[in-house]
Amino acid sequence: MNGGSRLPRGRSAPGGLPFEGGVSVPPPPDDDKSKQPRRKPLRLGQYAVLGGAPRLLAAIAIFLAASAAAFAVGSRLGARYADVAAQLHVDAQLAKLHQLATRRLSAGSGADAQAGLQLDEAGEEALPGTAAGGTRAGEPTLSFQVCNGFANQRVAVLSGVLIAAQLNRTVVLPRLLLNGTQPTAAEVNERVTGSVPFGNMFDVKLFADRMAARGVRTSAYPPDPAAVVAVRMGSYRDILGVLTTTYSAQQHIRLDCPMFRVTAEAITANSQLVFATLDAMQPSARLMAALQKIEGKLRGMTPTKAYNVLHLRVEDDWVSHCKRWEHVGDGIVRNNCLNNTVTVGEQLRAHGVNPQVPLLVATSWLQAHKELLTAALGSLRANNYNVLLRHTLLGEEELPQLSREESALIDFYLGLNAQQFIGNSVSTFSAMLIMERWNAGRYATYYNGGNIPLEVFLPLYRMPWVFTYNDWSGGTEYDMMVKAAIRSAINIARMKPFCMYSGSLTSPIYTWLVDAGVTIIQHTPIWKDAFAKEVARNREHNAKVHSHLYATDGRMVGTFQRIDIPILHEFDQYHYVLFTDCDVFFRKQMKLVDWGTPLPVAAGMGYEMDDLFPYNAGIMLMNVPYLRKTNAAFVEWILKQRNGLYFDGYGPLDQGAYNQYYEREIKGRPISKDFNAKPYQELRQEARIVHWHGPKPNHYLDWLLKGQCKFGGICEAGYIHSFCHYVADYSQFAPEWDVAATLRTLCVDGQGLVQARVQWAAMKHLEQTRSS
Repeated sequence: MNGGSRLPRGRSAPGGLPFEGGVSVPPPPDDDKSKQPRRKPLRLGQYAVLGGAPRLLAAIAIFLAASAAAFAVGSRLGARYADVAAQLHVDAQLAKLHQLATRRLSAGSGADAQAGLQLDEAGEEALPGTAAGGTRAGEPTLSFQVCNGFANQRVAVLSGVLIAAQLNRTVVLPRLLLNGTQPTAAEVNERVTGSVPFGNMFDVKLFADRMAARGVRTSAYPPDPAAVVAVRMGSYRDILGVLTTTYSAQQHIRLDCPMFRVTAEAITANSQLVFATLDAMQPSARLMAALQKIEGKLRGMTPTKAYNVLHLRVEDDWVSHCKRWEHVGDGIVRNNCLNNTVTVGEQLRAHGVNPQVPLLVATSWLQAHKELLTAALGSLRANNYNVLLRHTLLGEEELPQLSREESALIDFYLGLNAQQFIGNSVSTFSAMLIMERWNAGRYATYYNGGNIPLEVFLPLYRMPWVFTYNDWSGGTEYDMMVKAAIRSAINIARMKPFCMYSGSLTSPIYTWLVDAGVTIIQHTPIWKDAFAKEVARNREHNAKVHSHLYATDGRMVGTFQRIDIPILHEFDQYHYVLFTDCDVFFRKQMKLVDWGTPLPVAAGMGYEMDDLFPYNAGIMLMNVPYLRKTNAAFVEWILKQRNGLYFDGYGPLDQGAYNQYYEREIKGRPISKDFNAKPYQELRQEARIVHWHGPKPNHYLDWLLKGQCKFGGICEAGYIHSFCHYVADYSQFAPEWDVAATLRTLCVDGQGLVQARVQWAAMKHLEQTRSS
């Protein structure tokens, strides 16, 4: 580890203070100007009242320490869990004592003042127990505070590491908070409550080793506070830019809490480092032992050794938080903070959570809103879930006393290791677990519906994207278009691709899909034969007048397959799934939060050619739980129409069926045109999905070279409006398709277009001459 040697557990470096993990933090440095010997401090946990303080102050300190000890003995259950009011009271009193001591010592003079808390260049008090040493001479460092509860501190750590890595600075491991309770919206940091060394909660050596493997240096030893420049980030929008320029010459920089201060673009660009940092944060030996005891008890309950975790938010302070959060007054609809809490059991069933597996419910029991908690537990038990509470698994003597954030850490890692995790997406704690589990390819969902607000700051939730493909399209332009769609979906949109595939498993396109990382879903609909019988009722007319998809049963089934997406187990954990035809490409990262609120009740669809209802089903944002609940009735209704699968006034096939059956949920709620931009319409600079609706790229090429378009004037409209702009982006995703390359050349080089048309006219004239 940079900046210090590894010491045996329980021992300290000369003059240092031992802490969990065996790494010591040196005491504050002696002041060379003071000739008086340092007086031995009186220690209260992590606080120190220095010898120069009045006796009264020391007496107060002793009284508070004795009170805290007496309370801990008299209320062991409360001390073990995070939410005991008396424990919070003790923490608050100790914090007040610390502030009182700080003011007294800072106001002193001579030896007393010099033996007190150091001040950095910004006048900010240095933390007790920090001192110079631990970094190589001349090595630039970045230190920072953390803030609020366990999950927010986790975000702060990954943010600090990311900033340090970008600046090529050594990360000074931050002190962590044991009680990050936020009674108001104000930030809680180490100046408000007490703090402990990083190693009290996490394995320092493991963290340092894993960070070193990523090229990030770490140190448990802060530099001399007198040499540190404090940077407050409140007034800076681009903190990385400011630190790179204004503060680049400063060797040691200290930030306030960097949580949510790194741009979403920087988070996305450094996603591998983000997840490596989170993975490196493993519990300290003491907390790991407690975690393993609880986990061992859970795994011993079933032969499969599986358990699930539900993070249930029913606390009184959560109810208050939701009221504030839902009424921010910025025009954004926030309506999913407490949703489905009293019907949580039904939500778990809807998302495929196995009731045969023990369900550990993690919540703050002693601060719970009694009515909400009672209703939620009743819903779980009514749906046959085997509900377990952590404090009932082991006896008091089997676990160490745990602070609020230590309890949260154990719950977090139980959730990380569970077979299935279910949380509340508005909670940062749940949202972090969902993000980390999705990244690892593990099941995670949330019971409250809507989106995940944390995605605004940490856009690392891969949105599920599904399309259908059949091998009868092999060898056509659709092979090229589906490849372009997939490349843009993975590299630009950063989505997780799924394909409902029908056809040969030895075909070239199937092999390509698998090699590209697409999850293949082979699904035979139970309605296949019934729909085939129904489409035969008026096949010839519908194929001629309405759509070529009526021509064969294979094409009809292929387009209708999308109605079964909500009932596929691959999508149990998701609330919203994006479906598109394969003739699209993606221009920006796809995030659920970018679709706005309120999100679709059933399915979000865009306009067809004109801004009118019925809508186009080529791009759909599907509300999976709602469509799953109504799927059987939807299929039954389709067959009862006896209309040859053409829905008069609504459109052909599945598009007409969706528009008519879900009209009440869909009509008047079209998705933004940025999610279904069409080349023959006005250019949309912020378009996220471009849909080759109508003419495909090869049809535009025919028009450019020959003046012919099977879609009438739409090709010309595309050339006039936005086709050339979009094709410049599109060609990078279809490198093997000569059509895309030719279109780009013709669009960029207007003279080339004129020459191409002259050459085509000459060739056509020659053919006519020969034939005559």
